[in-house]
Amino acid sequence: MKNKKLVIFLSLVLLFFCSIFIYNKSSYSELKIAQLTDIHFSNENNDNKPDSDAERLLNDAIEQINDEPKIDFTIITGDLVNIPDEKTFRYVVRIFNNLHKPWYYVLGNHDRNCYKEIPREPILKIVKEENKNEMTDKRYYSFKPKKGYTFIGLDGSDYGFDDEQIAYLEGVIDSNPKEVIVIFVHTPVKADIEEIKDHVAWNSDKVIKLLNSYKQPIIVLAGHYHATKIIRDKNVLHVTSPSLRYAQEFRIIDMKNYKDKVVLNFDYKGTKIQELNSEHKERFPGEYSDKFAQITIEKIN
Repeated sequence: MKNKKLVIFLSLVLLFFCSIFIYNKSSYSELKIAQLTDIHFSNENNDNKPDSDAERLLNDAIEQINDEPKIDFTIITGDLVNIPDEKTFRYVVRIFNNLHKPWYYVLGNHDRNCYKEIPREPILKIVKEENKNEMTDKRYYSFKPKKGYTFIGLDGSDYGFDDEQIAYLEGVIDSNPKEVIVIFVHTPVKADIEEIKDHVAWNSDKVIKLLNSYKQPIIVLAGHYHATKIIRDKNVLHVTSPSLRYAQEFRIIDMKNYKDKVVLNFDYKGTKIQELNSEHKERFPGEYSDKFAQITIEKIN
């Protein structure tokens, strides 16, 4: 009888530890975000009146994001305006506060450094003043939205990254060796499209070398060259998203962070304003796999 009870007890102990093992392998931390980029809100040629087409597209995208279940926040990767102008910039930033969840922004070249040049500081001050979730006025920064994730926003408005930013990037990744790193920036660091290779960051080789020196999953979310592309380089995933203004589309990205891997699901959303679709075309619309994809990146110990 005692032996039978011992066998039952040991079986229960074994079952308990097996359950814990299975749970640890299958449990995950989920994060779901939207990415908007290259809105190119313009007030030229219309007497400083708001750009009605861009505003309609932006409001439609915001409405869809608000209706999307389980969205944690929205990333905006630059070019809110077409020509740098503080008044127009503030007008667009206020529209983003219609989002029900937080939003985070990084500078694009058109926001301060295209056709004419204006200082960064007033633009970043506007974002800090207008953003409901207390956005920083720093040109680069990082935050941890959930356990297991670190987001790093960089300033790509000068078409590349100075040594100060690269040192900051390296320091943040070094401090979070076991986390999924998500970098969001306007100017991409990698492109496999011959016609637009001159649109990547001017010191992209240096950044790629740094990113490839790490073992953890790294995702780079960018805009700028109005192309839809997903490029995998081992454990680094380079994602370029379409211009909301010129493609009328944006991304929803769902991340599941497991103990041994991260699984990313990419969804592609179009606005519902069909009459504008024929007016503007994305230069490089990408393949189906650049729009809708499930990608698994294994974690290397």
